[in-house]
Amino acid sequence: MKIDKDIVAHIIIYSGFYILLNSLSFYLNPPLRLEYYLIVSVIKFVLIGGLLWMYISRLKSSGLKEPIEKPVIFKHLIIIVTILAAFHMLYFFAFSPGNMYIDSYSQWGQAMGGIKIDDWHPVFSTLLLRVSYIITDTPILFTFMQVSGSIVLLTYISGILLKKQIAPVYVYLFILYILTATVLLPSMVTLYKDNFYNIALIFMTLFIFEIIDSNGRWLKDNWINSILFFLDAVFVMLIRHNGLYVLTASMFIFILLIPKVRWNMIVNLAILLTIYTLFTGVLFDRYDVKEGSASEKYSVLLQHIGSVIANEGKINSEEAEYLNTLMPLDTWREKYTEEMIDPVKFHSSYNREVINQDQVKFLKVWLKIVSENPILALKGHLQQIRPLWDINGWEHGLAGSQMFHFFINSPKEYYDPYLQHYTFENSNLRDAIEKYSYWTNDYNIETKPFITTLSAFSITSLVFSSIILIRTKKYKWVLVFIPIVMNIGTLFLTMPAYNMRYVFSTIIVGHFSLFIPHIVKKTEKLNII
Repeated sequence: MKIDKDIVAHIIIYSGFYILLNSLSFYLNPPLRLEYYLIVSVIKFVLIGGLLWMYISRLKSSGLKEPIEKPVIFKHLIIIVTILAAFHMLYFFAFSPGNMYIDSYSQWGQAMGGIKIDDWHPVFSTLLLRVSYIITDTPILFTFMQVSGSIVLLTYISGILLKKQIAPVYVYLFILYILTATVLLPSMVTLYKDNFYNIALIFMTLFIFEIIDSNGRWLKDNWINSILFFLDAVFVMLIRHNGLYVLTASMFIFILLIPKVRWNMIVNLAILLTIYTLFTGVLFDRYDVKEGSASEKYSVLLQHIGSVIANEGKINSEEAEYLNTLMPLDTWREKYTEEMIDPVKFHSSYNREVINQDQVKFLKVWLKIVSENPILALKGHLQQIRPLWDINGWEHGLAGSQMFHFFINSPKEYYDPYLQHYTFENSNLRDAIEKYSYWTNDYNIETKPFITTLSAFSITSLVFSSIILIRTKKYKWVLVFIPIVMNIGTLFLTMPAYNMRYVFSTIIVGHFSLFIPHIVKKTEKLNII
């Protein structure tokens, strides 16, 4: 039996990453049911390795000798749209006019005019909610836009795979997997600003795929595609605060490394930055938009300090005096959690103005504390970004870690003035789905649901696919992953909590990346000429 060297290389790379990440996972986060999860880890290693071997073997032979005819592709896409619509509409009707989460309450209140608009949550998404409120008096239009965007996105991905001669059965399996094994459906009926951002970021990834695949013609020779690319970039830039950095960094890399569309990218970036300046300058001034707290961007740094405080690290009297003005150390020690900063930054004794008034002083104190306690700070950082690397997932029930956010009609009195008439239109169906979701994912701070492993697995897949692309001399295709890598970079620096909405685009692109080494051709090496 002849051994396929490509498959062996894939398995070796997979094994190395799996063992490394598992070692880190069990060292930093030993589960309460240690023996059980050790056994599960070994079984997963063998099972995933075997499936990977079969998957790659089949995938390499599943491409058809002749391209699939357009009528056949169209037929498959109609079936796929029908499947997607059926799954999405079930949740849409169950949670109509839209599910709420904690962040949603604040933005919905701003959209209704109940509280003043601020930039704590991006104004652009608040304005989209405002449009829905003006037209329908509810967020149902916003929810419908999210659902429609999700259906179009997955259909577009399916079209790419079919055009690239992936056997239809694999495309159907991919779509069904995304629908049933991820939090796509509950997310798309929840009023998250992150949903539009995730959709737009994935579309940007797919558009870059199209640009490279067509040697630039997709963007240069089709004005409709040019408009779609530009509008998508606007959403990436404005719908989340980190979008500006993700977009700008990605565009600069594209300008350097995709010469065929260099001038298109330069023009797009110039217009986009102008729009951003006008939007956050002139428009904010016109409507007196209150800026978000500057301390928000230091959440991970606060977790470094929290880890040092909670673990009795080295803090001198001068540093302790300063930290006590920010928050009493005893309270900080009590409220610190490894998975999120919210219990600290939203505590009544937390004084964010200490940071807002002198950010330089805060950074000096942080740097000194971290330099004196590098291991504790690193531990605090790794725990804060655990969804990015913990291949075993995390316990369902940790603060901020809920998988399904069915929190409508919050009992908090703070929200009552503008939520008192907000109810589900089909509460029986909604209640049934909620019961099922918690039945399948025990909320007990012991169980690690499968879905919590997907982000780390997806990042591993991205690394894995990139290595294979480079090794097989398909260099330029690595650029397809640039937007999602930039996003992962911002999460590495600023991830606020163990919430699936922050990593959802990574999950979709990570799984899509597994197809790419087998559907693309060799390209010239990357260059800046």
